[in-house]
Amino acid sequence: MKHPLLAPLASLLDKRGPPYPILGNLPGAALSWLAVETTRQAKGPVVVVTGTTARAESLYREMLFFAEHLQPVITLLPFPAWETLPFERLSPYGPIMGERIRALFRLTQTLGTGPVTAGDTAGHALTTVITTPVAMMRRTVPHDYLSTHGFSVSKGDQLNIAALRHFLGSAGYRLATQVEEPGEYAIRGGIVDFFPPGREDPVRLELFGDEVETLRLFDPITQRSTDRIQSVQALPVSEVILTEETVREFRSNFRHACGIGASEDELYKQVSKGEKSPGMEQFLPYFYTPAETFFDYLPPTTLFLLDTDALTEASHFDAEIQERLANLRQEIPDPYHPAPPRELYLEQTDFQNQLN
Repeated sequence: MKHPLLAPLASLLDKRGPPYPILGNLPGAALSWLAVETTRQAKGPVVVVTGTTARAESLYREMLFFAEHLQPVITLLPFPAWETLPFERLSPYGPIMGERIRALFRLTQTLGTGPVTAGDTAGHALTTVITTPVAMMRRTVPHDYLSTHGFSVSKGDQLNIAALRHFLGSAGYRLATQVEEPGEYAIRGGIVDFFPPGREDPVRLELFGDEVETLRLFDPITQRSTDRIQSVQALPVSEVILTEETVREFRSNFRHACGIGASEDELYKQVSKGEKSPGMEQFLPYFYTPAETFFDYLPPTTLFLLDTDALTEASHFDAEIQERLANLRQEIPDPYHPAPPRELYLEQTDFQNQLN
């Protein structure tokens, strides 16, 4: 490492010294530049942790600038927090879920356990995640579910429309009359439009009978087809993937938590039919036993770079969870039973231990 700003990180990259550096008092966009340069030399992914969503978005834009013309290409991944309050019976905004899923799926490829391993021939992962403690402290889908519940389709493949409709629904896609946002799909005769997370443009499949004749990108505003592509990968858009196994797990756990009145809950009724229900993501640990965390997606070679306010914000969020739960118990009578907080979130001390 020749640049003086990188010198303090040498022991981390070469000898795995202290667990993580807290980087403060860096001028301007220095943290963003530092993260990009560190990623070029780190053996594993680099995770930049800052206190707020606004700061994370700013860092991401700066890193895009610094990494734009670099070879080999560095993959920059926002991993945002849900915009919903803790325990709120609302589903997170679809594009936010899509960004989280895209980041998690990429991280499964840094683990080196599947057919694709992220990085170059020298073993550098070339992946930077930009996130916040709030995003990292929420538990998520186990990585084996995520890695096996996407699909790819290529020109000439045979497509079963009914099976595709079922898959897209269970993977969290919303049926729409016109596809405009990530996580939406529409089926009109032999034309299937869908907007996978992580793509800039939605995809249009044109069928001849059951055969995929063409795949095209299209403009979500004008709806006009544009470039042809040969294949596309579709990832789930929700961290709750509805399968026979996860629905069965949810029913058992929800009944155990809520008692005799569980079967009258609308969320329970809808999920029992294999249908998405508003707010079901707030009960994520009922679908997976156990749910995993962001840290479960990271290889041992991961390097964390912490902004000065990261640990403070983790502590604040831990307190917010407890305050929100206490308020809910006063405001909302039974039969609403939120998922136990420690099954849904990491405690601040656990979060810091994972960084170590």
